[in-house]
Amino acid sequence: MDGELLSSSKRGHLRVVQQATAQTQSRFAPLSLADVLSLPPQQWLVAGIFPAKGLAVIYGAPGSAKTFLALDLAFRIARGGGNWFDRHVSGGTVVMVAGEGLHGLAGRCRAYCGSEKKVNSDADVDAALHVVPHPPNLFAGEADEFINGIASLRPTMVIIDTLSRSSVGADENSARDMGQVIAAADLIVKKLGCLVLLVHHSKKASRAANAAAARCEVLRTPCLRSCEKVTAACAS
Repeated sequence: MDGELLSSSKRGHLRVVQQATAQTQSRFAPLSLADVLSLPPQQWLVAGIFPAKGLAVIYGAPGSAKTFLALDLAFRIARGGGNWFDRHVSGGTVVMVAGEGLHGLAGRCRAYCGSEKKVNSDADVDAALHVVPHPPNLFAGEADEFINGIASLRPTMVIIDTLSRSSVGADENSARDMGQVIAAADLIVKKLGCLVLLVHHSKKASRAANAAAARCEVLRTPCLRSCEKVTAACAS
C-alpha cells in the first residue's frame, strides 16, 4: 500500500514538473525588461527599411513600378548586395513568385538589364535569383508546400508578386480572410527565416493593403525617389 502511494506521489510530482517545464517553454512566457534590452540589435536586409527577417509589402496603383522596384532590389541582393537608393543592402538568394506570368517578368528583366544577352551573362544573378512560375495560394493552405519547395535554396528574400494572385478565393475586403493570408505569409517568414516581400495593387481593394499594413509598420520611403507613388511597409 505504501509503495502504491509512493508511486502515485512520484507520478504526481512528475506531472507537476512536466507542467512547469511546459509553462517555462511557452512562447507566451513573459520577458523581463532586462531581457528585452539585452536582445541583439535589429538585423537589416535593406538598412533602415526592410528587416533581414520579417514581412513587408510594396503597394501602389497599377503602373507605379511596384514589380520593377521589387525586381531592382532582387537583382541588387542577388549580385551580392551593396548600395540601393543610398541604403546598404546585404547579399543573398532571392526567390521570386511570378504570379502575373513568366513572359511579363522576362520582359521586365530584359528592360532592366538592357538586353537578353546581358541577363544571360549575369552569372551572379543566374545563381542567386530563382523564379517560381506558379503562385502558392496562401488562402487555401499551400504555404507549407511552397516552403518545402524552396527551403533548400535558403532564400534571403521571397517576393510574392502579387498578393492577389496568391490569395485566390479570399475576400480582399474581409479582415478574417486577409488575416489568414497574412498568417500564412508569416509562416513562410518563421520557417525560412527570411524577408517575405508582398507586392499589391492598392486600388484593387484597400482592405488587403490595410491588412498587411496592420501587421507591418508602415513606412513611406523618401529614398525611393523614382517611385513616389509606391508605398513600402515592413515589420521585423
